[in-house]
Amino acid sequence: MSLSQKASLQLAPFIARIILATIVLPAGYVSIFRTSNFTSEDAARIEAMGTPVKMIENSVEKIKPVAWSVNNYGDTDKDESDTSSAGGHSMRNLNHFILRLDDSKVPQPLIVGWICAIAELVGGIVLLAGLFTRWFALLIFIGSAFHIWLMTWPQVRGYL
Repeated sequence: MSLSQKASLQLAPFIARIILATIVLPAGYVSIFRTSNFTSEDAARIEAMGTPVKMIENSVEKIKPVAWSVNNYGDTDKDESDTSSAGGHSMRNLNHFILRLDDSKVPQPLIVGWICAIAELVGGIVLLAGLFTRWFALLIFIGSAFHIWLMTWPQVRGYL
């Protein structure tokens, strides 16, 4: 086997894997861990959807016997530190994608958005490590195609 054949079989997939991981890993990190400002209307829509933790807690509360039900959360007053000086609400960047999912009438947009963001983050780490690369590359490709379609379809539909 010649050097060019070895490079095409081993080096090219390695470089493609590293490039894909360096694209996907920061995208997942920014979606989950960074924040940006939202308008009051968008923040209200997101808060009306709830959170995955609250969804799980509500499901557990329905299952637990009444005798075990104890409210340890105290008062539910809103914290004023969530709003910035410009009047916007500081929330995760992931919520932009969740709002687009909600606008497109995707069922359970909150859960779908979190699954996509976690898949980007975990998929990037797994691709860097070189584990299950074909499966994660396929999942990331499907998720990215869905994400691109969701972000560009409203503009395409506007031109039709």
